[in-house]
Amino acid sequence: MPRPHRIDIANGVYHVTNRGVDRCDIVRDDKDRMNWFKRLDESSQRHGWRVFAFALMDNHFHLFLHMDARHAPSWLDWPAVLAQSARNVAQARMAYRKFVMDGADRTLVSPLCEATDDGILGSDDFVRSVRVTWGTTLETQRVEISAIELTQIVAGTMNVSVDEIRQTGRRGNVPREIAICLCRELCGEPLSELAGLFGGVSRSSITDMAGRCREKCQRSPAFEKLVSQVRDAITRQQGSPGETAPSSSDGE
Repeated sequence: MPRPHRIDIANGVYHVTNRGVDRCDIVRDDKDRMNWFKRLDESSQRHGWRVFAFALMDNHFHLFLHMDARHAPSWLDWPAVLAQSARNVAQARMAYRKFVMDGADRTLVSPLCEATDDGILGSDDFVRSVRVTWGTTLETQRVEISAIELTQIVAGTMNVSVDEIRQTGRRGNVPREIAICLCRELCGEPLSELAGLFGGVSRSSITDMAGRCREKCQRSPAFEKLVSQVRDAITRQQGSPGETAPSSSDGE
């Protein structure tokens, strides 16, 4: 499956994440962690990143960074983070500490869940401006189809029912995995609606399953071919006015 086109915007703010192949560890001890920090330092200096926050786990990492076109020399930009809480550094430290402690005591919803399916997070005006700039590229990743229609086509193509695809808790449910992945790739529904369609799971479950499907495509040419065949069937259905999706129970 082709990787979605990355949007490169000067002075843009990005959430960057990467994980070891097959979920393997990328660091094993403190020596590895220090080596990772050294590489982050070198990369940030070379590319002019301003890193607001990072998290290094055993098998993956997260970066929250600003692509500074001026190549700022200091990559860990903690003053910019504290400035969001208060102008005075001491007061800002106290406010930030309270923010972290409050978050530790409750379940937080990731702000990334509010991103559009194009991967854009920001105000309505910002999203519109990005789509104007990148409209052609973004539209090529979408077809005019609803998630339920796509799921019906996947069900018909893979000879299963829609109910089976929407059913949770079944291991090795390949049609469900492919349907979720292609809904994320081709449909415009927000994560909350997809979560409801596929059995009332969490939004993060939808994102994780789509990610696993993409990873499996990279590891297995046979699986990638299967996903491509299903995607082609969806494209044919959408390109043939008057045709209807294969009939299948949708559990409604």
